Amino acid sequence: MGRIARPPADDQEASVYWEGKWDARGKRFKANEVSCAHRTEAFGTIFVVTNLENGRKIRCPVQDRGPYARGRVLDFSLGAAREIGCDGLCRVTVRRAGYE
Repeated sequence: MGRIARPPADDQEASVYWEGKWDARGKRFKANEVSCAHRTEAFGTIFVVTNLENGRKIRCPVQDRGPYARGRVLDFSLGAAREIGCDGLCRVTVRRAGYE
């Protein structure tokens, strides 16, 4: 049976993380690279994320698990946060690449 498509996330909260030496895949976490953490999506899934505060968009691969704070949809690495212009918490729209 195939995967069930989840609806896109509109106007959700995302945060930034930079701590930890290892990600959930068992690889070294590189904070300055563009990546994100999602609770359930498969590693390697690419999201197109739009910052609703400034309109910037990035393509961000899922490479870790999280966020663990209630109400958040993604955790950005520092590199991704810099590119999208998020400095802590930001409101975002999330789409899977190819479905935006």
